[in-house]
Amino acid sequence: MTKKNISLLFLLVLFCPLTCLFAKRQAGEASKREISMKERRADRNFIHQNFDKAMALAEEALSMETNTDNKASMHLNTARLYYMLRNYVAASEHYASALEMHSEMLTMEDICDYIDALRFQGLNCEAEAICLNNAYRDPYSRYQRYQNTLQALSMRHSIEDEKGYHAERLELNGEHSEFWINRYEGNTFYAISYSPFNDPGKLFFHRTRYYTLEKNNNKVISAAPSYKKFFRRIPIDLQNGPVTFNNDLSMMISTVIKYNKSKVSVDLIDKDMRPFRTKLVFSTIKEGSRRFSKYTPLFEGAEKNSYSYAQPFLLEDDNTLLFSSDMPGGYGGFDLYITHWDSEKRVWSVPTNLGPSVNTEGNEIFPVVYDKRLIFASNGHPGFGAYDLYGVAFENHKVSSEVKHMPAPVNSVYNDYYFFPIDANTAYFVSDRNIETK
Repeated sequence: MTKKNISLLFLLVLFCPLTCLFAKRQAGEASKREISMKERRADRNFIHQNFDKAMALAEEALSMETNTDNKASMHLNTARLYYMLRNYVAASEHYASALEMHSEMLTMEDICDYIDALRFQGLNCEAEAICLNNAYRDPYSRYQRYQNTLQALSMRHSIEDEKGYHAERLELNGEHSEFWINRYEGNTFYAISYSPFNDPGKLFFHRTRYYTLEKNNNKVISAAPSYKKFFRRIPIDLQNGPVTFNNDLSMMISTVIKYNKSKVSVDLIDKDMRPFRTKLVFSTIKEGSRRFSKYTPLFEGAEKNSYSYAQPFLLEDDNTLLFSSDMPGGYGGFDLYITHWDSEKRVWSVPTNLGPSVNTEGNEIFPVVYDKRLIFASNGHPGFGAYDLYGVAFENHKVSSEVKHMPAPVNSVYNDYYFFPIDANTAYFVSDRNIETK
C-alpha cells in the first residue's frame, strides 16, 4: 500500500465518525424544530377553538420529546389545557406525569387544579393522597385555596344544609356552562357559553348566547334565544362575560377578550405570557341618537398592558362601577375594585381597591350589590372549597362589616361563583356541584 493510499484510508476512518455526529446533531435539531412547529400549531388551533386538533398536536409533540425537563414542562402545559377543556381524566394523567418527573415545576394553583380534576371524577381517595403529600410544606400551609381544598375533601360527607335555605337545580341546565343571570328592561335572562373552553378563573366565557328565564306552573323554564331582543346593539365578539347597563340603558360596559397577537401561544408555564386577557370597554348613546358610540377602553392604556379587567357591575347610582382585576398593587390574584364616572370629563376615575377585608391572596370575582350588601365569590377566604360565595355590608361605596361566608346549600365543596338576588327571599346562583366529567 502506497503512502498516498495510507493517507486516504486515515482520512476516511476519521471522517466517518464526524459525519455520524453531524448527522445526529442535524437530526436532533430537526426533531426540535418539528416539536416546536407542532406546539405552535397546537397553540394556534387552541386559540381558534379547534380544540380536538389542538390537543392531538400537543400530544404528538409530547410523544416526540426526549429531554426529561422539557417533557415535564410539556406534560404540565398539556394538563392545564385539558383542565380548561374540562377533560379532567386527561388533565389528571398529565398532571401526574409532570408531578412525577419534576414536582417543583407545579405551582400551588397546579396542585389545587390537579386535586380538583381528581375530585370532579369522584376520585376522592386519590385527591386526598395528593393533598396530604403537600400538607406539611410551608407555602401550602399558608395558602388559603389549598387549605379550602383540604377542607373540601374532609367535609364532603359532613356539610349540613342550614335551616331556612333550599337550593334547587333548574331543569333548563344543559351541557354548556350557564354562567350569568341578570335583568334587562324588566326581563330576567341568563347567559350560556357555547364552547368547551372553561377558564379556571371564571373570568370570561366564549361564544355567549342569551336566553330568557320564565316561569310556567311554578317551574323556571328557558325561552327562545333572546339576543336580538336584549342585545341587538352589542357586537357578538364583545360577549365574553358579564355586561352591565345604567338605569336608562344609555351606557353599557362589556367584557372583551384580548389575545397576545405578537406571541400566538398558550405557554402557560410563564404566566406573564398567557395569551388570554380580559378588558372592559364602554359605550354611550348620545342624546337624540339610537346607536351606541364607539366602544372605548374603560381606562386609558389598559388595553395595552398585560393585566385583566373583568365582571363589571354598575350600582344603582349609575356612576359607580365594581369590577375584578389582577392589576398591580392588589393583595394577590384578582381583587375587587371600585371606580366612579366623571360626567363632565366623560372618563372613569382611577380604580380603588376595596381593601384587605374583602380581597385576599386568592381571587375575588363576580361582585353584585343588593340591598346595601356586596356579594362576591372568592377562593381566598376560608370556606368549603374551590370558589365560595360571601356577603358583606356595603354602604356609601365602602365595606362596613366583616365578610360572612354563605351557608350550605348555597355553598358547596365545589365552585359556587355567581349570586343574583331576585327579592329578599329568592336568588339565582351558579355552581358546578353537579359536574359531569368526560
